[in-house]
Amino acid sequence: MKDVDADSQDLDQKLQVANNFFGRGIKFLRKKHNITQQELEWYSGVQQNVISMMESGKANFKMEHVVRIAAAFNMNIVTFFDVCLVAS
Repeated sequence: MKDVDADSQDLDQKLQVANNFFGRGIKFLRKKHNITQQELEWYSGVQQNVISMMESGKANFKMEHVVRIAAAFNMNIVTFFDVCLVAS
């Protein structure tokens, strides 16, 4: 029988890796395009405080936010994932 607490801890670790992955990608693109978090909020519709928390890896991302941010950079989600890999 599986240890539910151990599985939960493993999932939490994987989610943290994903949060950091997307956060680094967002910050990389924002710096590359020389825009502020406030400007990215305007382009994407994702609140600046959420962008800040995503970039720092402190927020669990919502797929809607990832899609909106990718679209703000005129990217589809696959290209955005590739950029996140490069930035990691």
